[in-house]
Formats: sequence, C-alpha cells, structure tokens
Amino acid sequence: MHFARAATKLVGDRMKEKNRERIDIAAIRTYLEVCEHGSFTHAARSLGKTQSAVSQQLHRLEADLGQDLFRWDRRRFALTPAGEILRDYGAQIVALVDEATRRIEDSGQPVTVRLGTNQSRASQQCGRLLRRLQECSPPIRFTLKVAPSRELFTALQSGHLDVVVALPHPEFPRGELLRRDQLHWVRGPDFSWSGDEPLPLVLTTEGSPFRPIVLDELTRRGFRWNVTMSNNNLLARQGAVVSGVGIAPMLPSEIVPPMVPCADEYSLPPLPEPELCLYFRPSANVRRDDLREVIHDVFADQS
Repeated sequence: MHFARAATKLVGDRMKEKNRERIDIAAIRTYLEVCEHGSFTHAARSLGKTQSAVSQQLHRLEADLGQDLFRWDRRRFALTPAGEILRDYGAQIVALVDEATRRIEDSGQPVTVRLGTNQSRASQQCGRLLRRLQECSPPIRFTLKVAPSRELFTALQSGHLDVVVALPHPEFPRGELLRRDQLHWVRGPDFSWSGDEPLPLVLTTEGSPFRPIVLDELTRRGFRWNVTMSNNNLLARQGAVVSGVGIAPMLPSEIVPPMVPCADEYSLPPLPEPELCLYFRPSANVRRDDLREVIHDVFADQS
C-alpha cells in the first residue's frame, strides 16, 4: 500500500514537472488580459478571441500548473493565492519575452509577417504596403493570404496568420477600426430591369457578413430578388456586373469602368457602411508598433 501511494505521488510529480515545462506564454498573456479587464468577455474581445477559447486556454493553464487560478462566486471571480503569484510573475515573464523579442528583431534580422486581407484590399494596397514595410529598419517582409473574412479569422485563431486587415465577421470579435467605407449599388452599361421580374443580383457566397444584410433589406423594402451569381472572386463579380448579369453592392475601390451607380435609378435601399479593421494574433511575435503605424497609414487612406 505504501509502495502504491509512493508510486502514484512520483508519477504525479513527474507529470507536474512535464506540464510546467510546456506552459504556454500565449496562455499567460491571455491570463493577464483577464486579470486586467476583470472579465472573460472583455478579455476575449480585446484579444480577438471567443469567450469559450479564452476559457479553454485558461483551463489548460490551470491543469498545466496543477493549481486553481480563480475562486468563483456565482459569475464573479477573484484570484486565488496561486493566481496572484502568476499575475505578478506572469507580467514579468511576458515583459522579458517581449524585450528579448524586440532586441532580436533590432539586431538586423529581417522580420517576416504573415498577413491576410480581402481581395479588393490586396489589389489596391499591396504595392504601397510592400514599399512602406521595406522602408522600416530593419525591413519587414510579409507573406500574403487573400481570402474572405471568415477564412482569414479562422487562420488567425489557428496561428497560421499574424495580422489580418478585413471587414468584421459576426462570428468573431471586432478589431481596431481603420476606416469606414460605403457600399454602392452598380450595374453594367447594358443592364436593364423593368421591375416586373425579380431583381438579378451578383453577390459573394454564403458566409459573407453583408450578404444577409443586403438581402434582408431588399426583402423588407418589398423587392423580389434572384441571386444570379455567387462568387467570392472579385474579378468574377466585376465581369458579371459589366456583362449585365445583375447588379451588385461594391466598395469604391471595386468599381471599375464601365460600371455606373444605379441606386437612384431603381430606388434601391441604402447599403451598410463596412468597417475595415485591424487584427493581431495575440501571441504573434511581430513588431506591432511599426506594423500598426504602416497599416493605419496605408489602409486608412481612401485615396
């Protein structure tokens, strides 16, 4: 019996040692955000994560440490003695890691950032962004992923992207506002619609944050509609509009000749103002200050 208890204790101690060896800095960052905001919900919003993702990350941290970090009273929490220790030492650990990262970055090695954005942003801003990042000292290199917002946010949360510049998606927390745009109804030069048949539309596919808003507003205003083409490729949608397949809501940067505005012509409802936002992966070791300055300058410029 004594041998069994001793063996169990030995295995438990070794498991705790292994868990302590793999404690994740990202989890400590998340924990510090919760401590700062006093709320899992507010911390999740600040980090660009869902509340469930924050809860799961902190449950794993508690399991790795073998200690409870929170004392719960209904829906409120206070820090346990172990939680207070981690708050104090965690802040020092994160500060040291960030300082070491900055010194390594400043040593002259170029930094490579994995950036994601929507197709219209990439075509309009990519060249200017590349020039500005090359002017940083040391230069910042980047790889670019072009995809719909939902796919970008999934890649950001899974650690496959460091930075995202995109329209918000209702399933994900809102990021740092860069600017507000205005969508416009446009048609091709040969398009005609009498009003007797359903209004032909060219839209992005299911999952786009603005597709349901556009369709709901048309229905509410009494328009009958038919989505004649769904495609996330901007060039495909532009070609469909120019050829007269249907009308489409588009950003100013997406409107090309010979498209013409048509909201007044068909008494169409006003469209929402999309918010272009900036998102950082919380644990990404990137030069945030430099990136934030460059991205704000490049993407907030509507010229």
